Amino acid sequence: MSTKSARGFTLVELIVVITILVILGTIAFLNMGSFSASARDSQRTSDLNQINSQIMTVQAKQGIAYSTLVTTNTSSLKVLDASISGNTGSVTANSYSAGDLNYGAIGIDSAKFQDPISKVPYKIGQTTLGGGAYEISATMEEVKKALVMGIYRSRTIASTTSTGTASTTN
Repeated sequence: MSTKSARGFTLVELIVVITILVILGTIAFLNMGSFSASARDSQRTSDLNQINSQIMTVQAKQGIAYSTLVTTNTSSLKVLDASISGNTGSVTANSYSAGDLNYGAIGIDSAKFQDPISKVPYKIGQTTLGGGAYEISATMEEVKKALVMGIYRSRTIASTTSTGTASTTN
């Protein structure tokens, strides 16, 4: 009579367990993709809220002009017969500027406020029409829509049929 007993797992048992773990890991990884998009959208929303709050704080304390918030002007921007900041009529490149946000003007570290995927700073649009206004925006991944913040009035097309063109990089 032998008291020696075999201990351990067979090769087949190990392969079955590893296969099950791989399948469960794949399912978890695929489901986590939507959580990642939601987390990045939350980061964008938080960034825009903080930037918007800082812009309004600095503007209230120092009275900065919103035009100082744009560092790179897109001079080729032409919007015809559209309403920007509540003013209807032709909009010239001189009355609307868009480009990179001037983080130095509002005292924010630009390295901390970038799109989570593209790693580029957020863009800003600013107009001198209708008393001046600005808007900052980010494209949300999960809902495929833009989140826009700032002080602006809704843009509507004039009562007559009109067209507009704009060229800018985003």
